[in-house]
Amino acid sequence: MHGSLAWGSAGVGGCQWAANSQEDETAWDSSAGGAWESPPAKFLSHLCRCEVAAAHGWLKLSDIPYISTCGIHPPPRCIYIQTFNTGAWLALIICLLRYQQIRDLGHWSRLNQISLGFGLFCSTGASIMANFQECSQEQMHQAWAYLVLLSGTAYFWMQVVFTYKMKPRPGGFWIGPARVALCTLSTVALGFLAWFHDSSLEQISGISEWICSFSLFSLFGLFAVDFCQLEKAL
Repeated sequence: MHGSLAWGSAGVGGCQWAANSQEDETAWDSSAGGAWESPPAKFLSHLCRCEVAAAHGWLKLSDIPYISTCGIHPPPRCIYIQTFNTGAWLALIICLLRYQQIRDLGHWSRLNQISLGFGLFCSTGASIMANFQECSQEQMHQAWAYLVLLSGTAYFWMQVVFTYKMKPRPGGFWIGPARVALCTLSTVALGFLAWFHDSSLEQISGISEWICSFSLFSLFGLFAVDFCQLEKAL
């Protein structure tokens, strides 16, 4: 979402890389100070962190870095933590609103309660993952990154079920196929991420992490279509 993480040798290399470029980091701190602020959107934040890191030689974009690799040094590291903490609270609120909306539409099923649990776990886990830095707490960071992506994907597959149960369906015909497509993309990317993270094809794993994370971000964004009905109800 995360997301997220730097796996295997990428994580170890990232820590060594941080130590080797301490002089560059110091130079950046003295020249830029505290001029950077967290952007309001996760998409802009991830691009911002990678652009800053690449500009100062901390990573090569041609290597398809993991998301957390872009946040090793400040200020990208500060943006990384602040973005995920803010995004986690927003995701938590969205999950609660969605749960209540489904209840108000007459779906009191156990599936709705289970989906809320997955949603809250995903949003809370994103904050935990971001605060346990990959260089200092590698195993904790990687474990929570897996759990966040997995629980987030499971949560949205449950939302696909409710999308087809709701009558009338907000957004019309297209909202169902859009959710199915994004959930499928997230599931496939998560599989590639797990399969290739400890192999010689780490670029595939890095690409998969970006795809999985932004698929989940897009799925959260699709709730705007469903929440348009809340204003009408009020």
